[in-house]
Amino acid sequence: ERARVEVFSPLGAMALLRCAARQPSGCVCPILPRGGRQFSELSESQARSPPSAGSFLEFGWRAHQDVAAISGDSSASSPLQRLQRLSEVALDVWPREAPQWRVAAPLVAPSLSRNSALQDRSSFSAAIAAAGLTPESRAACLRTLCECHGSPRLARGVVPMLTALVEGAEESHNLADRLPPQELSRCIIAIGRAPLLQFPVQDAPLRNFLANGVRRLAGGAAAKMTTTELHELRCALHRCGLETPHLDTELRKRLQHIGDGTSQAGPESTGSFAADVAGIVACSHSLSMADVLRSARVRKALLPDDLSAEMAAKLLPHALPMEAAPGTAHEFVVGMATRQLESHSRFLDIGDLSCTLQGAVAWQASGDRSAIHHAARILRTVWPWVASKLPYLGPDDLALALKGYCWQLQYSQQEFAVQGALRDHPFVESVADARDGGHSMRTAARTRSELDFKTKLVQPVLSRLNEMPLRQMAVCLTSLAPGVSEQGLLDDDDRAAVKAALDATFPAEEQNGRRWADFREEYLAGQMHALTTSELLELTCSLGEFRGGARWVTDDLRSVVEERLRPPRGSRPSVELTHILLLRLCRTINLWQGHAVEEMLTHLLSSPAAVRPLPTSYFVAVLSALCSFNVPKEVPLTLASAFLDRVDCGECIATPEQWVRILHSIRALDDPPWWDRVTPRILQNLVPHVRNLSPQNLALLLQTYASKPQHSKPGQRAESGDAILDHLPAVVTGAVNQAVRAGGWNIEQVVHNLDQLGRLDWYSDTTAAAMVAQCTQTPLLEPHAPLLVPLSRACAALRIHHAPLLNKMVLWYCWSCTYLRPNPLPQPQVDELLEFAGHLLDLSFHSLELQGVLSEQLLNPNVSARQKLALLAAMARFAHFPLEFKEACAKVCAESNSSDLAALTSADLVNAFNIHLCAVFDGPAALKHWLTEDEAMKTFFQVHTSQQWYHKQDQERTTFLQSHAYLTLKQAIEDEGLDLRPSDPGDVYHIEFVSKAAKERLGAMPADPPIALVCIRSKEQLRWYIPITADVGLDAEALALQNRCHQFRYMFRGSVQKMRHLQAMGYRTAAIWLSEWTALETAEQRQAYLRTALGTPGRQNATFSPNAAEEEETYC
Repeated sequence: ERARVEVFSPLGAMALLRCAARQPSGCVCPILPRGGRQFSELSESQARSPPSAGSFLEFGWRAHQDVAAISGDSSASSPLQRLQRLSEVALDVWPREAPQWRVAAPLVAPSLSRNSALQDRSSFSAAIAAAGLTPESRAACLRTLCECHGSPRLARGVVPMLTALVEGAEESHNLADRLPPQELSRCIIAIGRAPLLQFPVQDAPLRNFLANGVRRLAGGAAAKMTTTELHELRCALHRCGLETPHLDTELRKRLQHIGDGTSQAGPESTGSFAADVAGIVACSHSLSMADVLRSARVRKALLPDDLSAEMAAKLLPHALPMEAAPGTAHEFVVGMATRQLESHSRFLDIGDLSCTLQGAVAWQASGDRSAIHHAARILRTVWPWVASKLPYLGPDDLALALKGYCWQLQYSQQEFAVQGALRDHPFVESVADARDGGHSMRTAARTRSELDFKTKLVQPVLSRLNEMPLRQMAVCLTSLAPGVSEQGLLDDDDRAAVKAALDATFPAEEQNGRRWADFREEYLAGQMHALTTSELLELTCSLGEFRGGARWVTDDLRSVVEERLRPPRGSRPSVELTHILLLRLCRTINLWQGHAVEEMLTHLLSSPAAVRPLPTSYFVAVLSALCSFNVPKEVPLTLASAFLDRVDCGECIATPEQWVRILHSIRALDDPPWWDRVTPRILQNLVPHVRNLSPQNLALLLQTYASKPQHSKPGQRAESGDAILDHLPAVVTGAVNQAVRAGGWNIEQVVHNLDQLGRLDWYSDTTAAAMVAQCTQTPLLEPHAPLLVPLSRACAALRIHHAPLLNKMVLWYCWSCTYLRPNPLPQPQVDELLEFAGHLLDLSFHSLELQGVLSEQLLNPNVSARQKLALLAAMARFAHFPLEFKEACAKVCAESNSSDLAALTSADLVNAFNIHLCAVFDGPAALKHWLTEDEAMKTFFQVHTSQQWYHKQDQERTTFLQSHAYLTLKQAIEDEGLDLRPSDPGDVYHIEFVSKAAKERLGAMPADPPIALVCIRSKEQLRWYIPITADVGLDAEALALQNRCHQFRYMFRGSVQKMRHLQAMGYRTAAIWLSEWTALETAEQRQAYLRTALGTPGRQNATFSPNAAEEEETYC
């Protein structure tokens, strides 16, 4: 008759299939899964396939139901009956990492978790005696309990059960005296790795059982056990807190015989020595007898003829010493095991792969360069088999695989960053380069292999996060998390995939119900209890770094960490933080507000001496992480200052790239009084190496310094000790020129960095030529649309008028407004248009196409009153007055009481006055008459804009009268006997010096117009001017020769309009170029310069104006 069993997870189905395989032939055990679909038979691959996707708690709940189906109804059977029923099945079919062990304890003994009377040892002993359990059955029950996981509450209840099982009802029933040696050894090993016990074991009956058991085994059974079995037994006893003198004597005796080459009685003498070589190597390390590895028998067993691939895999975890540095004997073991695995990796099964991965991770952790090299060889060798057998690996093996490959890949990338060559790559073997003898890597193969790594390992592991215990989950997430470099192995899409996997593993909503709530509480408590404090911190940091998982799991983890760091009784425990864990805590410091971890970090980071052991790379990363949060700025600045002191003392060093990162981290916080103590000292170490920076780090340096430039006079810099800042512009612009000419930046990076140079006002002819040449020769495409405003802003800030480039930008921008951008333009894009047009106006570049786009926006329904006023001002400055200009102007003035206009800034109001000013001087007569005679228009400009305009002119006048240029210019005028004086307050334009009674002479004596002496400030003088007719195909060197500012002087910005309007008013204008005037040293030089400026009008005073375009072309 067929049996029908209900199963709730594929692992449970696998267990029952194995039970069915033991039945007589013809007996088939059909399985009815939870969904109701019936399968009479399942293949091995189907049974062992990964479970369906679900949350972490749902996967545990399925395992819970599997255990319940096997152990039986808790209300109809006693705990001993359920434990016995479970032990008959579980030990044979469930591996140690099976999820059923995580949930079995409360099901086999639920009353114990509720402090029932059965917790009494004598009661359970009586139940065992009444059931008549044989010693073998008691041993099976003991091993079953030792495999179970659970919370501390369950542990307190399970210990009496273990005690009753080992003692029995009478003294003669002591389990250690009644078990066969092999089963006794299994029980001792099971106790040594029991998750529910606290080590060392304190319970007296359990310690007596262990002591009696090892005494009995040492009496004669130990001689029949292999060295591997004895070593495993010794490790279990040591973990339980028991000394093993008899076992140590037996093991030392065996190792001594092996070292001497003499025969002995024992398993090794019967031909199984090669099969036990892994245990021999492990014992030699445990007993500090490494000389055994040099013996002839061990070396022969390691030769290819005797060493099998299976034994080589088992040998890997024990090949290196636990504490001492590896010697030549260890290197021989490592080399032979590696060679054998490379030759016979196809014969490895799942267990062998697990040992191989465990050994590779152990070799990586040793830090020995040779061991790391061999680990890379091992990982490359087994990668095809790991990828193909991944569905059959358990959580422990998945975590080991991901940890090993991620670590090796990061190590290889780090070697490439430091030495410029990829070494010890975990997927593709390095190839020696015949040209320089270094290691080169085939880029295509490496890229393809790393993509396979994400596809064949990372993604499958993420899909199985729900079936992992929290410990293995923490290992996987820690392996994927960024290391010292914030970028890490994953890109944005990969991090999004990790976040999605965590969200699916820990969803915000779970099932409801009291039974589910009890299970959830007990399951999570048991999982978190199994983790150390460091593992809890790593898991919490992983959830915070990837921003995945529901809030409740992070809160539960934080609560457990809080309980451990702030216990209700006793002193607070110490927590050992690794370098990377400290860094991760700083990167997720927002998770620990008001937490014990925050208190711990505050105490640690407030003392520079506490972080002294950090390597420089970790210190820089910690500093960067702290500065990204709103921590008190004294903390990172104090750490940076202390680090600089250590560098000055020669205690540590930093690479130029690390100095850039330090500067980038603290620059936003570095204000007086910290300025002199940090930033100049960083620059002193950085400036000599700027030319050696990579293009990416050079761009970061520009971005950092441009975000908060320090402006001070040269004298002040010398007094404060930061004179290094005077050399910084020349050094950086030279490095930028070198990076651009070498092709280190694409067009986006060139424009961005040119914009940063503009913010800093750092200019060099050669640098500007190289960057402008790349911008000119690069075709503009749709992705380049966001670059036009930064490029025009950079040209205006650096005073570069490259007419072919500006024309190219304008034509493409107008084309994009017609064919790419929405019509009508939304308000953000109208603001972008206004900014773009404003920069072109400053550069005095005029375009009919751009003027047409501005005119179209006057009819745009999305444009606000503020934007329409700005459009009118831009068109007036362009001297462009279409028919709709008057209508739009009248409408804006009628809305002058709107909140939009009331919120105008002073700069907006000053700019709006240009509507009136430019229309009066440059507009048609009818428009001029309307603006000056219409009462509404007169009222609007008098009330809203003129006051701010004249206030600005008065400010300029006051600034000029307080300057050194005014004093020297006044002295030169007096020495020359000229009748010039500063203009009166209230004039429409501030004129530095003007003829006496100039207003009365205007229009009265056209043959002798009054003089207007205008000072052109440095920021109003172009550094670079190339006309529209220049050849755009020139390289950087030829382009630099086309710069006409080397022969002539050109003004731009507001001085162009000012000079044009003064000439329209009737003045004879003359220009004083302050960049030249301030360089004059004697009074005679100033007088000669003044005479030239007043008596030689012409090309030296050339200005840009809309109506001078054709005249400008005659000089080409």
